[in-house]
Amino acid sequence: MLVLAVPAVSAATASAGATAAGAAAGTAATSPDSPVDLATPVNFAAAVATKGAIVSVGDARFEVLGDGLIRLEYSPSGNFEDLPTVNVLNRRFPVPPYRATTGNG
Repeated sequence: MLVLAVPAVSAATASAGATAAGAAAGTAATSPDSPVDLATPVNFAAAVATKGAIVSVGDARFEVLGDGLIRLEYSPSGNFEDLPTVNVLNRRFPVPPYRATTGNG
């Protein structure tokens, strides 16, 4: 069993994130069918989370990306995706304080 303890998001942090998301939503897409600005350059190196944010246990990898935001991947072969996704192009966020413990396995 793995337990990750990440502090909850404060109201100020959530409000700032909502403001940034609202500003991004106002930008024009490069095609009428796309909700994303396809002209945005993608830095593939930024898709890899900061080393201190990664916790690997067995066939699972966890990336602590922010207060209350944890990315989970499962791979029996141990090969994990380090590419940008539609949801998260950049995983180089400041690592929040967290605690990881394992037990019973």
